[in-house]
Amino acid sequence: MKNSALKFSVGCLTLLISSCAWFTNSSIMSNKAQGGHYIAVGDNGIVKISDSDGIFWTSDKANESNVFNSITFVNDKIIAAGVDGKIAFSVNGTDWHSVQSDSKSWLYDINYANQKYLAAGMSGTILFSDDSINWQKSYIPTKEWLNSISYGNGIYVVVGANGTIASSDNLSSWQMESAAVGKWLSYVRFINNQFIIVGAKGSIYTSIDGKQWVVQNSTSNNWLYGICFGAGRYVVVGEKGTILTSTDAHNWQAAKLDSPVLNNLRSVVYAGGKFVVVGTQGIVLTSTDGLSWKTHNSNTTRSLYSVTFKP
Repeated sequence: MKNSALKFSVGCLTLLISSCAWFTNSSIMSNKAQGGHYIAVGDNGIVKISDSDGIFWTSDKANESNVFNSITFVNDKIIAAGVDGKIAFSVNGTDWHSVQSDSKSWLYDINYANQKYLAAGMSGTILFSDDSINWQKSYIPTKEWLNSISYGNGIYVVVGANGTIASSDNLSSWQMESAAVGKWLSYVRFINNQFIIVGAKGSIYTSIDGKQWVVQNSTSNNWLYGICFGAGRYVVVGEKGTILTSTDAHNWQAAKLDSPVLNNLRSVVYAGGKFVVVGTQGIVLTSTDGLSWKTHNSNTTRSLYSVTFKP
């Protein structure tokens, strides 16, 4: 015990010197004035909150009545969606307020675009809201598992299992596309005037109009889960520690990590001047340029599914 205590003290001294931060819940929460927080959600309803650097994270605080799969920050509040149609919002990441979504389907993506809150989930579930409180269902001619929804150039696009891609200009009528027959599609976002989809077996698709899709060569055969853009670079994350980068969304290369990462990387965000990635077994990675990455201890071994940033 004496040796352990000494080792801990020395380690803390090093951390204090290098980052001027102390990794306690209270100090992380008080760091808001110094640049905000990264917030991640994961297994068993845990919500993790970091300092402004994405390095130190709060200890586990599970709430199995709030099991979230996706999280975002918009209009001065954090919004999350998850199991059994759960949608909730928070102003600090700690105190959550549930809203009635009128759905019991698991939700896998929450987004905001075209002045609407959007959610997608199992059994062809699409929900939308003008205020994040009152939600309506959008009916789509499929019962496939829907993983993600986005909007751009006047078109809503939703993607999901078995190559599902559907588009709509009004959230009332949907047109089914067939660009990715049989492939599981994980995530779609409208970035730099184009839609980008990532999914199984290294799939990356791009489209200007949400209807005509171009297959891109990702140089990977691993499952891809998320994408974002920052510091002049697209970054895609996926299974077995996959991180792909591109400056044009067409030519992709694998990022080189200082040490091997075998975890599945589930979500990536660029905010606060850096990329932050979360994944299975609580892994967290950060990078300022998308090329050089550092691994951090998130203070949990539970899987993290989604990450956002609250300024």
